[in-house]
Amino acid sequence: MQHLHPSTSLADLHFPILALMDLLDLPTLGYAVVLAITLLFLYTKLKNPSSASGGKAAPVAAGAWPLIGHLPLLGGPLSPHETLGNLADKYGPAYMIRLGVHPALVVNSRDVAKEIFTTNDMAVSSRSKFAAAEHLGYNYAMFGFSPYGQYWREMRKITMLEVLSNHRIDQLKKVFVSEIQGSLKHLYKTWAEKKDGSGKVLVEMKKHFADLTLNVILRTVAGKRYNVTAEEDQKVVSRYRKALRDFFHLSGIFLLGDAVPFLRRLDLGGYEKKMKKTARELDEIADGWLDDHRMGGSWDENKKGEGFHGCSDTTTVTLIWGLSLMLNKPHTLKKAQERTRCPSPRELSESCTIGGYEIPQGTRLIVNLHRIQRDPNVWPDPSEFMPERFLTTHKDVDVRGQHFELMPFGSGRRSCPGTSFALHMLYLTMSNFLHAFNFSTPNNGLIDMSGTVGLTNIKSTPLEALVAPRLAPELYN
Repeated sequence: MQHLHPSTSLADLHFPILALMDLLDLPTLGYAVVLAITLLFLYTKLKNPSSASGGKAAPVAAGAWPLIGHLPLLGGPLSPHETLGNLADKYGPAYMIRLGVHPALVVNSRDVAKEIFTTNDMAVSSRSKFAAAEHLGYNYAMFGFSPYGQYWREMRKITMLEVLSNHRIDQLKKVFVSEIQGSLKHLYKTWAEKKDGSGKVLVEMKKHFADLTLNVILRTVAGKRYNVTAEEDQKVVSRYRKALRDFFHLSGIFLLGDAVPFLRRLDLGGYEKKMKKTARELDEIADGWLDDHRMGGSWDENKKGEGFHGCSDTTTVTLIWGLSLMLNKPHTLKKAQERTRCPSPRELSESCTIGGYEIPQGTRLIVNLHRIQRDPNVWPDPSEFMPERFLTTHKDVDVRGQHFELMPFGSGRRSCPGTSFALHMLYLTMSNFLHAFNFSTPNNGLIDMSGTVGLTNIKSTPLEALVAPRLAPELYN
């Protein structure tokens, strides 16, 4: 998925910034003088960035601090994408901020996004260098983190042809179906053994969806699965799931060392140490799968981990939020059941014009999808969960990157290569679960919709739902 999604979190900035303030209190006069000169130089140089060609420069948001830029502003009480969206009300659909010493263009409108991903797609197809891509992305070898070039083109081609092509997905449908059927059967068995007097059972659906998604991805990539009821298998699954959550959390935070490179060696907050530990943990798990697979067939070691982590986590997250939203709108859930049937940051590699402004080479790019996909001029009641709009007023809108008011998989050359895989998995899973079971909330209460920080916005609390079967018992076997 795209690394600099607007959901990228800055909540973890407070500790590194406080640590920097402590450094400024050091009594060493020489250190203080050198630091003061550096601050003054950088502030003078970066306060008013100009365009490379002398054209019209994009407006620069006020409130930047010397050296660290707008990081404190983005680490405030609002989420970063909300803060960036609010700044658009003052500065327009495209404006500049500073992430430490790095200028960044923030885009908040579909028209500017369309210009970026069509006219300037080549110029914005590269990636910035940052600690997470180095430590968690095999030193930029994981092609989602790698800069645009020959290596990236070759890796994407291999992935699209060998793993994520439509032909390959058609071949994998049996895997999807068998795992979904097994998951439905397991849920029915849980209901039969633990149902209460009302004929329902309380189930934590986050774990249920995570187990299902993991086995689908694992069978696709490594040709094996885990028995979710076996204690020994659950230990491995829990270990992997924790490492995966750490991967997405650490990949999605802004590090002060990324924003101010000469501070990176200090590792304020210890995040790079945590990244290295998580990378080792994921490597050990993947190596175990690799050894198992070698005993039964061939395996390309260069593909280890490639694309796997993203598919597993993002599919689970989408299933969890989808069911959460429908549980808070029972009438929408009922309509859906009635319709079911049995069948990382970008960086400009060259200067270009965006939104009428001359944007210099090396500028980082933030496309604020949260703002774009909630534009009231495009989406009436944008914050309301109204899936029926895609059957009426917005029935022609597609999610594959050609309609710039809705880009969950990104757009252009760096769009998500797993779009078809994810859509197949999501449609099959959600439709089968809604067809097979009735879901409701305890005491008809509302589901807590708070999320966590990181590269993916996972639900922060358990998703507990009351479950009861809708079909005849023999259909679950």
